[in-house]
Amino acid sequence: MDWLEYVKRHEPECAVLPQNILQRAEHIEPVTLDELLKEVDAKELSPTHLRMLMSLRRKWARWLTKCDEAQQKEQDIAPELWALCSHPSDLAFFPRFKKLLSMAERPLGADAWRAGLKLWQGCFQLAWKESTLRCKGKDAKHPRFSHYSDVIGRQDELETLPAHRWLAARRGEQEGVLSIQFDHPVNKMEQQVTLYRTEFQSVVQDRDDHSILQELVLDDIDRWLKYKLDELAREGAIEAAAKSYRGLLEQPDFTEKPIAAIFIGNEKARIGAVWLNAEGQCTYQENLLSSENTHKTLLRLLKDRPVDDIVMPLRASGMQRLRQIEQALHHQYDIHRVREAGIALARENWMSGAYRYPREIASAIALGRRFQQPLKEWSRIDPIKLGLGEYQELLDEEDLRLALKDEIAICSSITCHQAPKVTNIANTTSKKRNPLVKQFEDLRPGMTLQGIVANLTDFGAFVHIGLPEEGLVHLSELADRFVRHPSEVVQVGKEVNVRVLSADRKTRRISLTMREQDKPRRKSRQQQKSQALQNLENLFKK
Repeated sequence: MDWLEYVKRHEPECAVLPQNILQRAEHIEPVTLDELLKEVDAKELSPTHLRMLMSLRRKWARWLTKCDEAQQKEQDIAPELWALCSHPSDLAFFPRFKKLLSMAERPLGADAWRAGLKLWQGCFQLAWKESTLRCKGKDAKHPRFSHYSDVIGRQDELETLPAHRWLAARRGEQEGVLSIQFDHPVNKMEQQVTLYRTEFQSVVQDRDDHSILQELVLDDIDRWLKYKLDELAREGAIEAAAKSYRGLLEQPDFTEKPIAAIFIGNEKARIGAVWLNAEGQCTYQENLLSSENTHKTLLRLLKDRPVDDIVMPLRASGMQRLRQIEQALHHQYDIHRVREAGIALARENWMSGAYRYPREIASAIALGRRFQQPLKEWSRIDPIKLGLGEYQELLDEEDLRLALKDEIAICSSITCHQAPKVTNIANTTSKKRNPLVKQFEDLRPGMTLQGIVANLTDFGAFVHIGLPEEGLVHLSELADRFVRHPSEVVQVGKEVNVRVLSADRKTRRISLTMREQDKPRRKSRQQQKSQALQNLENLFKK
């Protein structure tokens, strides 16, 4: 399958792009966005099309490799038959079908091969649309059995299965906690056998449809359904990680005036406080002991070296100390919270060479400069180390790294004012948020709060509401409509209004919602199907 045909089959939205752009994308080597941008002006394509085109180009390169490997193993299969394949499962079907045809008294022609492939493809599409997935617990005494309580016993349609649930199931399967089973529309699959068996009837003779289905389809289809679910879930997880990274890179620069930055590690570690000028140079530093009086020392230092804006980490091991200092400062200063992910790598630049700052001071400088120049500072370190990918250990590290580096290339090539801006997580001051909520115990169900989206996962969005604990807006609570991933509704750094559903004092977990109060929840596809069947049954009873 050539490049243009691959584009048409797999991404119709890219197929409408100018032919000369697609042709240039075909020949880039290595397959990176930096190489593509040498051939294509960034102004010719939207950022969305650039991402789609690069993802597609990499998939095509992998597809060509798989095709070459398959053809090397099965050199006696006609080239025109390989051209009919569009998924790795199609390539794997030919050896199975070849084994069946080897029992023929005389070789069968291309029509028999085409019929066999159509049988497989038809059954695979049926399975994808109508098969259901069940996760069955294997050992209730397994130490991690409770971790999969949301997965075990569920029954889901494959087409609408959320990526995070599938990745959780796969992890549980690998750990030996559960088994994954599929229930297939076998009767409809047997109809596919009836439809196509005439072309190879001389081989199967009087065999029944089910035995043919078992040999050609059912013996192998579970493996390939898992493959496709893996493929889509990993793509979704990588795309979600890229969106989170994009949210960090696209934050606006803050180089208007000097700032102070405070880094807080664990409760007992020293606290780094630095003053940075508008260019990000450190003009003063203090390495403070962590104590109940640290905030008083900071207030004195800030009085002697006045600034309007103070940068602090979004999270810290010593969350109580972080909260105490923020409470002491937020009445007089604009407090800006910045993600501390990967800070150990980011501070290395300020602990070596000409600088040689202590660890806490170097951390505070790195944190402050992330606020001042996000694109420059976030792209300094390997994005893999930021832990942006949900179930990152199940993802291909190189694919993830390439997708994240694409975001750097796009943000660097397109001027910042052309890129859609999200509110800097540090541009909303804590003194404007929820002044009546000073501690966890102040939370009440039904309370409406302002928050900042701190992180996205496949199962929801974590929101900073001015407390050490962040609240979770579950995927099902993000909107009144169906949402496949939180990035469809919110971005990291976005300011949102949320309502408290519950605040568990024992576990310190906060459940939030962004749905309209008292608005009926839209039923899932499975629920709609069940309701329709129930209505039909009731109609016949009458």
